[in-house]
Amino acid sequence: MAHKYEHVSTGNGYWVKNGINGTRKQVITQAGEVVDASYGMKQAVILKPDVAVDSIVAAEDISAGGTIVCTLAKTTLDYPRNLLYTLTDDASTTLTGIFVTVGTDQFGATVTETTGTVTQATAVAGTQIFMTIVSCTATLTNAAASDTADVGVAIASDVASFGIPADLTAITDVKAINFVDNGASLPQNIDSTSIVLARNCFRPEQTVEVIDDYIIYYIVSRA
Repeated sequence: MAHKYEHVSTGNGYWVKNGINGTRKQVITQAGEVVDASYGMKQAVILKPDVAVDSIVAAEDISAGGTIVCTLAKTTLDYPRNLLYTLTDDASTTLTGIFVTVGTDQFGATVTETTGTVTQATAVAGTQIFMTIVSCTATLTNAAASDTADVGVAIASDVASFGIPADLTAITDVKAINFVDNGASLPQNIDSTSIVLARNCFRPEQTVEVIDDYIIYYIVSRA
């Protein structure tokens, strides 16, 4: 008779395999951390998210130019998510800059994001998921008096990204997404646009508003 569980060598921590149906689950990560290895549906819940363009860095004075160490208005986000970077040129249209942000993601790993060139005309959404922010710098070109920088959260449809606290292996790991729009429950598509496996994140298909709630139902599978 087969044992119900047996050890499986994957090179990625300690996994066990169900000897009856062959499914696998992780018990200890490669870093030696014990994980929630129980089967069953899990939830990631997002309630009334922040939508401000300046919740991380607010109207930072960048008139001195060069590299500016930004003052952080907060260091912990409401949910693990991506950022929005904005420059405001008070006098002309020549201001550009590159932001470098250091923090941690939804798994507690240290991460760094370096943006492309941000102009005064167009805010740029990052792709890195941040749960905490340690530092943010902006390196400016053509900065002048009264120019400012802001860092907040991305809210655009199919761009705003909320980190799911699990290492998803397939889009089908996400079983349902309930979008509650100001009290009305609406379905969301589950596809390669809304679920990005490389970043373990969910991207709403509408502009994020402070009245919105999202409940993501998912499992953690292993091929």
